[in-house]
Amino acid sequence: MSQNTVKKKTKISSILYFFHKEAYNLITQFIHGALLTLAFHPFDIFLVIPIAFSGFLWCLEKECLSHFKGSTAKDFFYLGFKHTFIFFLGHFITSLYWIANALFIDIGQYWILVPVAVIVLPAFLSLFYSVVGAFICSKFIFRYMSVYDIQTFKRRTHQKIIIAILFTTGFFFAEIVRSNLPIQFPWNLLGYASGYSISLMQMASVTGVYGLSFILYLLGTMPYTKNPLAISTITILLVVITMLGNKRLHDFSNIKPKKYKLVTLYVVQPNLQHHYHHYEKKLAALLKTTNMIDVNSLNSQKTKDSKIKLIILPEGAIPFLLNKYQNTVFDDLMSKYSSNSFLISGIDRYDPTLKKYYNSKIVVNHNGEIVDSYDKTILTPFGEYIPGYDFLKSIINPVVSSSYGFVPGTSTRNIRLYLDNLNKASEPLVFIPMICFESIFTPLTNPRSDHNADLIVNITNDNWFGNTIGPYHHFAMARMRAIEYGLPLVRSAKTGISAIIDSHGKILQKINLESEGVIVAEMPEDKVATVYMQIVKILYGNIKG
Repeated sequence: MSQNTVKKKTKISSILYFFHKEAYNLITQFIHGALLTLAFHPFDIFLVIPIAFSGFLWCLEKECLSHFKGSTAKDFFYLGFKHTFIFFLGHFITSLYWIANALFIDIGQYWILVPVAVIVLPAFLSLFYSVVGAFICSKFIFRYMSVYDIQTFKRRTHQKIIIAILFTTGFFFAEIVRSNLPIQFPWNLLGYASGYSISLMQMASVTGVYGLSFILYLLGTMPYTKNPLAISTITILLVVITMLGNKRLHDFSNIKPKKYKLVTLYVVQPNLQHHYHHYEKKLAALLKTTNMIDVNSLNSQKTKDSKIKLIILPEGAIPFLLNKYQNTVFDDLMSKYSSNSFLISGIDRYDPTLKKYYNSKIVVNHNGEIVDSYDKTILTPFGEYIPGYDFLKSIINPVVSSSYGFVPGTSTRNIRLYLDNLNKASEPLVFIPMICFESIFTPLTNPRSDHNADLIVNITNDNWFGNTIGPYHHFAMARMRAIEYGLPLVRSAKTGISAIIDSHGKILQKINLESEGVIVAEMPEDKVATVYMQIVKILYGNIKG
């Protein structure tokens, strides 16, 4: 047999080995990561958390054992990095694919961004967890395997408990770090997988969503140890937390809060599917939205005693630039409503002095006057601006428009509404304004004042993402804010999921995705002080609101 033939067979054997061993194991890890996506809304399959994480660790351990002979700590670093990266890549690709849906609105122009949304962003997020996996494999797993023989290592659950705790702690800190980068994107923190149980979610009133993440990471990794005591301990801990949450809900249900504000909410979801560029289509979209506000319903017997009536329209409900068409639009719109009525709506605002565009929320009184406004402070990557656009502007335009992109606002102050706008001595209605993407930020990383606040008003436009899991994730994250702040939350979506949620995260009324409708209800006056907000205030001091 010639030397060339031998080399050829060796090369073929190496390729076959890769696909038989390497590719198989990596595909398995990708599937484990994809399974984790099923733990989140709308699936809420809680049991996939221990299946996904323990499956990942078992597969990683098997690979470490098979590669140990002749390997170095550096080899284990690469092994841990590779397996952890593929695991989280499987999770982020399957849970963030919906971002690409926005680009298909004008795929001819934005096709170049599809790989960025589908592959690059998930890969970037996976890197933070990969470093954790690489470090643990090289510094701990390699050392344990060097001290004990393979059979002894398999039997020693003490080391496996340490490994599980290390991965839990490492993934927990990776989650915090990747959520607080200059490009902030705290989407799908593991704590949101608690949405299957409103009782478990109550833990967020003490620890916030990050505390829930830590508990769920422990739940996911402990079955890997196969240690009955470790598994029982985390299971009992989870049961106790759920029982305490259930008690919190029970105690709350026995308290009937007194009504002081007497606010009627009129929440509109017009189910508009597209962004319109022509004046006629914009006008038709606005008319559809405003025609859904039934004067008779708003002035019905049920609401006639309200001190304040809030008509809440979604982000982008008024498809014209502020300062351009506002006089005719607001005068005509508000003239038919009673003097205690206020309109809250999303609108784009242009500042001619700064020559900047803002995604804004305005409050209009019955005279058609804008009495307060708020500019969105955290913009949506790829939706309202392109990260690194200065380097890419010769190739692409911002996704929002072919001619401009938004800039963030500078203030997170609360909005105060006075029934008599001239009498500032009267007690106002105070709400925390959140526009779309801002609702996914926990107070620990984006602190806002809850001082004297009565509710959170979240307006959004999820039609970019179609009928995907994106709007469901977005809704679940906004819901968590109600528990953390201890405030009721009202959410109006252009299309998406609109709802009224009480201060304990209970959904009182809801309009489903891709449906149109109006919710008329009394504002829940059930705000409650939370330990979590006290912690936020200790860390940040007095938060201006």
